[in-house]
Amino acid sequence: MLSSADDQLFRYLHTDFGFYHSRAVELLWECNQLADVHTLETVTARRLADKRGRVEAYAAFGVLWRLTGELVLLSRTQADRQMTRCYLANYSIFQF
Repeated sequence: MLSSADDQLFRYLHTDFGFYHSRAVELLWECNQLADVHTLETVTARRLADKRGRVEAYAAFGVLWRLTGELVLLSRTQADRQMTRCYLANYSIFQF
């Protein structure tokens, strides 16, 4: 079932749907957390192996790859900011 959802979300990685790319990548990774092992990899491999839509599949995979890296960096940056705020808030309690 989630494989079907991944297939649908993968379509939003097409170049015509640039507005939806970030959200589609986020949802793909959320589905990946809920799915059986290697579901996203299976969907990606199946699309890349299809000779009829191979060029579009490679373009979509490029979008997935690039935005996944950006999401990881963004989440790390946000986590670092939260940790800094917590540290500074705790430190200010001890100042006289």
